[in-house]
Amino acid sequence: MAHEPVRRDHDREHDKAAMLGTASRGKQATDARTDSPSLAHMGFHEFLRYRTESRAVTDIADGIEGILRRHQAQSGIVTLHCMHTSASLLIQENSDPDVIRDLEMWFNRVIPRGDPMWAHKLEGPDDMPAHVRAALTQTSITLPFAEGKLLLGQWQAVYLYEHRDGAHERSIVVHVLEDSQAT
Repeated sequence: MAHEPVRRDHDREHDKAAMLGTASRGKQATDARTDSPSLAHMGFHEFLRYRTESRAVTDIADGIEGILRRHQAQSGIVTLHCMHTSASLLIQENSDPDVIRDLEMWFNRVIPRGDPMWAHKLEGPDDMPAHVRAALTQTSITLPFAEGKLLLGQWQAVYLYEHRDGAHERSIVVHVLEDSQAT
């Protein structure tokens, strides 16, 4: 899947850094008014955007590591946040595709589409089950990284998990905090 990272250069942290005359990315800045460390300037964020397929997973590790490479981020943590209520993030096995198929079959059995108990039907019979799936998984994940690579297990991948039928445009905030020793 192709993704399009987007950097917000004029967010509040950047504007505050410009006002204080400090770095807005990657280094611990000092607030010129108090001469004390300002934690707001140790990180940065970008967005990953994906066009998803119906009820499928998309491996997003390459997109995240691409951001780390572009910023020459060496060591720290990355927080991912899926900006949707009917998609989520998942760390799961990347070796055997049957794991994802079995997980999807389990979700289909436990959270069926079109169940008459669902009152929320405004966006179609797949929407409320998608909300429940997202509530049972995660919309935010924090991961460590070192030497510009995510520290995942040998058989782990980071996935964007689409819970709706059909293709959708999805956005993920990637917020990176670098270790101060690494900058």
